[in-house]
Amino acid sequence: MTQLHLVCATFLIVICDVKATIHQAMLLQAICGYFDLQATLLPRIETCSILGNCLQHQSNHRLQAIELPACFDGEVRLVGGSNGFEGRVEVCSSRSWGTVCDDYWDTNDATVVCRQLGYDDAATPYFGAYFGQGTGSIVMDDVRCTGDESNLIDCPHETNHNCVHSDDAGVRCKQWRIWARA
Repeated sequence: MTQLHLVCATFLIVICDVKATIHQAMLLQAICGYFDLQATLLPRIETCSILGNCLQHQSNHRLQAIELPACFDGEVRLVGGSNGFEGRVEVCSSRSWGTVCDDYWDTNDATVVCRQLGYDDAATPYFGAYFGQGTGSIVMDDVRCTGDESNLIDCPHETNHNCVHSDDAGVRCKQWRIWARA
């Protein structure tokens, strides 16, 4: 019997099956929402310590895995808000999450973030780590969107910064998402 373990939350798709194929790997990749990656089957992994669920199958099955990045460069998310339409702005850079400094942060910048996340263009900017301080890298500073950009990463900005996490930028988007645009 085929045993498939889908572990999307940790960005690792695990196939515990002696007959797993690249087609199965691609299907699981799509189920996790990763349509733009090339699926890859890695060679047998001798230790399963990081793959908990496959430990019981290690002796009976070949273990294959697809490693997926934690995020895709330019992707944005909101963290620390009381709901999904507000929070500290985090941007994926070099396949890891980082924060945005609030220097020059304004309504145009917040509007682009909300638009990128699929919300209405109405947005309120927040400053001074209003939604809590992030950790890790500060990946954008001096962001100066015109308000017409589709993605925050397309806005003029600096990657070198003079900020600390108490300067993390945030947004509150209008609650309603836009599902289709004319």
